[in-house]
Amino acid sequence: MSNTVSVKSALLAFLGLSSLAIAQPLLMTLGNGATFFVAHAAAAKDVFVFAFVVYLLPPLCLTVVMLLLRVVSKRAAALFAAVAVGALASLWVLGLTTELATIAALGVAALLGVVTSVLYLSRAAVRDLLQILGCVSPSIIMIFLFFTPAKTLLQSQESGAAGATSAGRNTPIVVLLFDELSQVAITTEQGVIDAQRLPNFARLASMSTWYDNAT
Repeated sequence: MSNTVSVKSALLAFLGLSSLAIAQPLLMTLGNGATFFVAHAAAAKDVFVFAFVVYLLPPLCLTVVMLLLRVVSKRAAALFAAVAVGALASLWVLGLTTELATIAALGVAALLGVVTSVLYLSRAAVRDLLQILGCVSPSIIMIFLFFTPAKTLLQSQESGAAGATSAGRNTPIVVLLFDELSQVAITTEQGVIDAQRLPNFARLASMSTWYDNAT
């Protein structure tokens, strides 16, 4: 087993595995829907900052802890790096084993984590492979920023221009969203709003455009 692990090697390993275990699932989930950013009125810079924080914060925190341990003992720092690598590998595998029962998934993830930790300390080839993974990990950021629906939020200039145009208008617009409001419950057999049961809905429909086939 290797008693020392270079900080550069550990940082790249942390970047690579953290990208797979944390950044990729989180960014792809939020990016493919993008409703999280819309709900929080996120600007283009907010999306950029969020993506890079998710990508960089976990590996940088682990690297700082490793640097502090190296002051005391290089062996302790190497052991910490191996444990951290194993934990990230376990977390990644846990996300891939959603089809398994909880106990089985935890067992598989824990076993792979232990094996990864041991191989990381004992095999230079494994450390080299994880360094390569860390070098290509920025591709996850690129995919999120340019190949998911979140990319539309990066068009800050166009959004700002559109906002400036609409801000000068005085037409009041109100949008009401009703969750699971069944159309059958508010209409008659003829497909019009039941004015006896819901007079205010009927009055609103009489002065509005009723899109009864909209979904």
